[in-house]
Amino acid sequence: MQKIENSTVPQRAAEIRKSSNFSSATVLQKWSFSLLLFYPQAGVLGFGLNYLIFGVGIALFLVGVFRLKKMPRHFLKYGALFFLLFVLHALLFFLGKSGDVPARPLFVTGFATVGLILIAGILTRAPDGKSWMYRSILVCLLLEIAIVFLQFGHMTYGVGLAPRGEDSSYIGLITGSYGNPNNVAVMIALQVFILHKAGKFENHPFLTWVLLLGGLLAIFLTLSRTCFFLYILFLILYVFEGKGKKSKSSILEGCFKFSVVLILVLAAFSYFQGLINDGNSIVLDRSIARLSDLTGAGGDELISFRQTSHERLMQNLLSLGLGSFSDLNYGIFLESHDPELMKVNPHSFLVEMSFLYGYVGFLLAVSFLALIAYDLMRAGLSYAYAGFFFIVAIFFQMIPSSVLSMPAFFLFFVLLASRESSKEKFA
Repeated sequence: MQKIENSTVPQRAAEIRKSSNFSSATVLQKWSFSLLLFYPQAGVLGFGLNYLIFGVGIALFLVGVFRLKKMPRHFLKYGALFFLLFVLHALLFFLGKSGDVPARPLFVTGFATVGLILIAGILTRAPDGKSWMYRSILVCLLLEIAIVFLQFGHMTYGVGLAPRGEDSSYIGLITGSYGNPNNVAVMIALQVFILHKAGKFENHPFLTWVLLLGGLLAIFLTLSRTCFFLYILFLILYVFEGKGKKSKSSILEGCFKFSVVLILVLAAFSYFQGLINDGNSIVLDRSIARLSDLTGAGGDELISFRQTSHERLMQNLLSLGLGSFSDLNYGIFLESHDPELMKVNPHSFLVEMSFLYGYVGFLLAVSFLALIAYDLMRAGLSYAYAGFFFIVAIFFQMIPSSVLSMPAFFLFFVLLASRESSKEKFA
């Protein structure tokens, strides 16, 4: 017996050393993940702070990523896909053609996209890694919702945070930390979807509904109309579908929850309507006007812009070649009467990749969307959720003016399409 116990001592010591090495490496990954995720919010706190945090996050990633050899295939394949995109971005910046608008340093955010995806893959197999990752996403979500409400308070009551952009306060534009209301709405919605999909709030119903309703009001204030209605659809799906379990009791419970949500939303909108009638909030005036325009001229114009963008892609599908290879300069694929804005921002990831990098970009964009669709079907989701999240992927890639400089946007879809095996919950 003594002999057997002594023989296990070296094994235990080796396991402890291995665990210690793993933990020291993942400390770097945890902080690099959080810093790369939070750098947009840091920009709201002070000019230049976001660049510092972004740089430190990249540095920590470079130090720690090579210490671990194995990674889940799910994250590795997306890391490889976006590494190819990073190479294209680097070639574009240093060898691309110059246009009327200065080129963006897309290779920097492209590398950050690779970093975030690989770090997420590492954290999924690290002790307490998933918990850290989802806590970071939770904090990021809470910060963004708080920033939206503080900007609303500044423009309505004179107390809070001023939005980014000189004219934003005058036209009632909520810019959040991403500088654009459409970007803010998409990122808030995606983070809510991820946290729900990961099952991190199953034991915290109060926190769940605070986030669900807080996200709804924040998106309404932005107001990204497509995102707002997809979020409403998600709430309905959440109430009736839950985590995919179906029973008579869950249906009755769902009806009750839906009634409560409807009452709370109507009460909030009634309060906002009072502010509108008093003329105290330019933000709410803008949001209501945009919501009303969805089925009118404003909505037609919104749909027409994206539709025209994709029509031009179809018309040029046989002559894309290597694309314009000039950032924010896509006029060669458009007609003279097309909107000027479309020549800079087609408002579609698929279209922009195709116009910018030709057939190579088209193939990368289609591959990303196809992989997301395939992985969603294998992620252990109900068909309703899998179908909904794929619809979200199709529409959300068309909402921001450009997603190429938004690393977390791609990370969030990779996480949505991943299979969850961890049962960790927030403490």
